[in-house]
Amino acid sequence: MTKNTINNNLFPSLFRFSIPYVYEPSYSWKLLPWKKYIKNVYIPIPSDLMGSGRQIFEGDPLKFKQELPEIIIDLEEKGLTAQLLCNSPFPDIFKIGELKDYLKRLIDCGLRNVTVAFLPLAAMIHREFPEIEITASTVAFIHDTAMAEQWIDRAGVKSIVPDRSLNKRLDKLAVLKKTGVALTVVADDGCLPSCPLQYQHYCLVSYLDKISSARDKEADEKAIESFCGKYERANTWRLYQSDLVPANLPYYAGLVETIKFARIINLKKADLLIREMQHYMDTNNRCSFFFGYYEPPEVFEKIRTCDRLCMNCGWCGDLFHRSNERTDSPDAKMSLLWRPKGRVKVSTYAEPRKKERVRKEVEEKSEKQIVRERYIESLLDFMKMSVLPESSGGWKESDEGILLRFNDGGSTIVILLSPPDEKEQAFFRTSNFNFSYTVDEDSVKPDMRVVDKLKARLLEWEEMEKGRCHLIFENKMREHL
Repeated sequence: MTKNTINNNLFPSLFRFSIPYVYEPSYSWKLLPWKKYIKNVYIPIPSDLMGSGRQIFEGDPLKFKQELPEIIIDLEEKGLTAQLLCNSPFPDIFKIGELKDYLKRLIDCGLRNVTVAFLPLAAMIHREFPEIEITASTVAFIHDTAMAEQWIDRAGVKSIVPDRSLNKRLDKLAVLKKTGVALTVVADDGCLPSCPLQYQHYCLVSYLDKISSARDKEADEKAIESFCGKYERANTWRLYQSDLVPANLPYYAGLVETIKFARIINLKKADLLIREMQHYMDTNNRCSFFFGYYEPPEVFEKIRTCDRLCMNCGWCGDLFHRSNERTDSPDAKMSLLWRPKGRVKVSTYAEPRKKERVRKEVEEKSEKQIVRERYIESLLDFMKMSVLPESSGGWKESDEGILLRFNDGGSTIVILLSPPDEKEQAFFRTSNFNFSYTVDEDSVKPDMRVVDKLKARLLEWEEMEKGRCHLIFENKMREHL
């Protein structure tokens, strides 16, 4: 695996991330080392008040409704900006009064930002709560200045997430930018651009809590999957037109302020979200984080000026399949759905059922391995960011346990984490680890204060993770150092 390289010319001076809240214990603590790279953490409004395009809580909405004020307070106390997602394309007008009361409660807890898709709702919030900054959602489908100006005039919006079909239309984004708003792009939506069912899909998602039975919900979701999913899998090349790979980001310098993640929320894993931030900070990387496909350098220049008359062209489809028949680059291996033989090659026709079943079996078989890999890398980053933020590092398996390497100028500190065993010698022990350290032969002796700080960070991690630390020692994996 290649080491992630943070492009310091872009992050955080020009770009920061808008990331979803993950309903996971100690989530805010895990974000602390990455705070300066995060613009906001968006949280869907409880579904009994309004639906949302992105749900994070599958239990009782009333329970989440009670917990949300504390979640906002926790984020704000740690210097992380909470953003409330109110992006149903058509909210229940009979809930507006209750929504106003709840918004006031959240504002008292520190809420300062909301994302809205329904213009009358945005206008009401602007009138009743002028201290709130309003962002126009991508679900509002803003694609030109005429629409943008109405949102500015009637709701006082300060930022816009444009329709995803504009993602690689830099000329149109530049015109929108002239209205004076800040722009955000959704980098990893994963839906086909200009999908004819996108409005109906957002309506369905935002009204799932209103559908009477679980059977009805499942039927409606499967209907969309049946109609859209198969076509998407057979035409994955169309993602070249809307989704961004990290190498695209320098084109957006001075044009877009915020990179928003959407698809990753479906996995509900904080460690994977942190890995996605790292992935996009390496602007030499040309691979999709979520899907694992490779985008050659010539794609962006072609897409930004083409007429999108795909039926008379075929350029994207041909290049996509030639570039992704086998993707073995180290950057591709960092992508979430990368497989040893690359992403399953799909034709211009729907995949046979047997091939689809085999693909799913391969993905499910590798999921535990992927999660464990991300978990260890998250530990490495957690220890490094506060102690040796400018250092490089890596990790690998050994017969004894896991080796974490930190390069700090002239010193290379190697820490061995092994399962707790009183018979083995160790620098110190915890309930989950034996902790030992060495230095490379050519290295100068490290500052013991650095070693002590790394030890302290490990103890913090152990306290936050509690029962999950055993994941580090499960299974053997390929070498990463």
